[in-house]
Amino acid sequence: MGQKDNTVWFEDYDKEFELLTGSRTCGEADIVLFSTFVGLHEGLFLSDVDAAAYPFGKRVAPGIMTIAYCEGLVAQSGLFRGAGLIFLGIKETRAMAPVLMGDTIRVRITFVEKKAYPEKGRGAVTYKHEVINQRNETVMVYKVSRMIATRDGGAGLKTWVTKPEAVAA
Repeated sequence: MGQKDNTVWFEDYDKEFELLTGSRTCGEADIVLFSTFVGLHEGLFLSDVDAAAYPFGKRVAPGIMTIAYCEGLVAQSGLFRGAGLIFLGIKETRAMAPVLMGDTIRVRITFVEKKAYPEKGRGAVTYKHEVINQRNETVMVYKVSRMIATRDGGAGLKTWVTKPEAVAA
């Protein structure tokens, strides 16, 4: 589950870019811990008896948990390692189906658009994230934007850690 070094710098993104992350199973402990941590004390997330009364028949992961887990899968891919600077936002989120307790999800990431800020050594990149379960069903789609360093622009982590004061800290 450690990070890989598959860094993609700002200038490397184009319309052909696509990445499929590793996967993660959403178990009972995941759903209970996440739901109680953020205050989602709902029977649909915490009780088999209550969840059985819903159309899905079993507990589901909260939608925001699905997004959080997917962002973790993206980070574990190493895509932003050394190049990811700032999370800018999520938009156009659609949930098509629930992530049921026991489902395994992964993320297909595709390039949408980018805007360069060459004088700052970085640019904004927007991606489409398609969340897919083990039955190959798309359960959620959203767009996310991040500020990404250029390879030689001096804004990425790899340039920061070469400064003596950063290494000593």
